[in-house]
Amino acid sequence: MHIVKFPIYFQVKDLEYLETQKALDNIAEKLESSNYQPNYVQSYLIPYDTISTRKGYSLHIDDLIIRYVLFNHLESTLKLYSNKINPSEFNIFCIVDIFDCYNQINNDILIQTLRQELASKIDNDSFILLERCLTIYENSSDKISGLLVGSKPDEYFAELFLSVLHSKMNTGISDNISRSGDEFLIFADSIGEIRGIVSGIISLLNDKGLTLNKSKNKTVFVSEKRKLTRLIPFEEPWLYNSPSCPPPDFPNILYNEVNFTISHKGKQDNGEILKINTYEDSIKYLNSIAPEIEKIELFINTYPEYSLFGYWNSSTPTETKKLHQEIDFKKILNPKILDNLETIIYRFPRSQYFSGMAIKYLCTYAINFNYNIKYSCKHSKTDVFLVENYDFTAFSEEISSLICEKSNSILLNAIRSNDIYDYQKYLIIRELFFDKQNLTIKEKNYKIKGDAPFPILFKNEIKKLADDYIDEPLRNIISEILTFK
Repeated sequence: MHIVKFPIYFQVKDLEYLETQKALDNIAEKLESSNYQPNYVQSYLIPYDTISTRKGYSLHIDDLIIRYVLFNHLESTLKLYSNKINPSEFNIFCIVDIFDCYNQINNDILIQTLRQELASKIDNDSFILLERCLTIYENSSDKISGLLVGSKPDEYFAELFLSVLHSKMNTGISDNISRSGDEFLIFADSIGEIRGIVSGIISLLNDKGLTLNKSKNKTVFVSEKRKLTRLIPFEEPWLYNSPSCPPPDFPNILYNEVNFTISHKGKQDNGEILKINTYEDSIKYLNSIAPEIEKIELFINTYPEYSLFGYWNSSTPTETKKLHQEIDFKKILNPKILDNLETIIYRFPRSQYFSGMAIKYLCTYAINFNYNIKYSCKHSKTDVFLVENYDFTAFSEEISSLICEKSNSILLNAIRSNDIYDYQKYLIIRELFFDKQNLTIKEKNYKIKGDAPFPILFKNEIKKLADDYIDEPLRNIISEILTFK
């Protein structure tokens, strides 16, 4: 018998009953009755995961068979919608899952949606029977609003409903959405693009009384493109050529901004530096570098008159030297660390606390490391922070300039990026422009230790953001900066 192939609850006496003529007569009578109403159902618990259960339901055997009759009729009449996508054509894909799908499917919405989309393919009698089948009570007063877990026909009804929604998604949101059960697989080439698609999916599902299970969202980055900025310095041309107007000993330095696109693969190999492939990796990584970055902040805040370069004289306090010696520069000087912090900001913004930590650490590099034009890339417009020939075991002007420029570049392009949430942009701007001692947010609070014009570039971007539609925290802090200079 077909029913015994599925892991649903039944009693042997019911199977024996189905072999009788009485069963056939009863089921036929109920199918023909205009007043057909399923009997009360019994509930029981089935496993959900290793620590929790969910409620399953046992239908009266007549009602279950009637459901099968309807299921077989619809299955032979309709073809469920599906599509094919080539994953190799995309850089990012995301899996989203409907929360508590069976219980969330509202029976009235299900019927209404099927009537709107499939009226030409399903006869009215089938709609009436489906509506009656779905009107079920657990007892005299508790109506069950969703589909039944533990019923194979209900599994098909859910598939039919989700198939219609999937078709509407492909038509109205994106062709690059596929489906397996209540999970939707979305493909795109950028984080911003995939967020836009997911936003559209959420809106459509909400209209149908469904929500996503955010704890099960999963995004996989095959390849990701990010922007990187280099500032190419050059001397302002001297207007005079006569001996009486010699060029100045200290010419005015201007900058050309050169932007590059860098591809970041899903699985980076940073040698001794921990790879960031999961949210858990990001937490572990941040915790591993936190002690050394906190030592840098402590040194700068405690001894602002002394340099991270460690240039001492006879009057330098012993405590200053000792605190400086405790910093393991080898652990935190490699610019690949900045790449990891950037990866956390872009790929794992799930927790504002840990995303905020990554932003804070990048700002620590951007504000406190010195920039010297002598060590810029002025001789090479194609040099995108190449680090193969650098020694990162000790602090130096060359390394400091490299890290200062790259960290500021990452932050600047995060502000510009459509892939970064407004709240993250708010955290970046707050960290750069907020004076924690004077408790002020002003344009002049953000200063670079050197001549690189990142504050000017940030100011230009902030003005652009002010003209966009942005969330309240970001709008407020931009208003403060532009108002109080």
